[in-house]
Amino acid sequence: MKITIFIVLIILCFFLPACGPVDHTYTVNGVAVDRKKQDLKRIENILTEWVISRSNRISSSTARKIVGGIMRADYPLLMLAIIDVESNFVPTAVSKQGAWGLTQVMPKVHGQRLIKANVIAVERDLFDIDASIRSGNLILRDCLKQSNGNVEKALERYLGGIDGIYVKKILVNLSNLYVLTR
Repeated sequence: MKITIFIVLIILCFFLPACGPVDHTYTVNGVAVDRKKQDLKRIENILTEWVISRSNRISSSTARKIVGGIMRADYPLLMLAIIDVESNFVPTAVSKQGAWGLTQVMPKVHGQRLIKANVIAVERDLFDIDASIRSGNLILRDCLKQSNGNVEKALERYLGGIDGIYVKKILVNLSNLYVLTR
């Protein structure tokens, strides 16, 4: 496991962009174009294609909606890596343990907290793409906080137990997504 984390860290360090001031606009036919918006659109397209390639159970419009939702998450690439492992991008997924939706949230465990936090109105909202992503994002944020930023420990908390294969799959997805988007 430590080797996997080390590899992810090496990849992240190697591909980090250089620091310094950057002009985020350029002109096309005398019209200023925002590079950040262009880059975000490019990344969204790459991520959508990745989602489509990973699941033959959803439409391209569902893939776009999922990517649009994760782009608003605190950790979009990590959230997408989790969704792949948790539900294979199927918004209506239900596990044998009773977890629902894309992010496989346990309504019996997290439902009332998510309702109180106004993330969902009712538990069945966990089948909605955006509500599921917001729910998973809140739970992941809590797990990371409780784990002092340790991603491996946070993923174990998210799962509700220790499973090295689960963590490894997500970290491999995360490193692949990071490389794809650079």
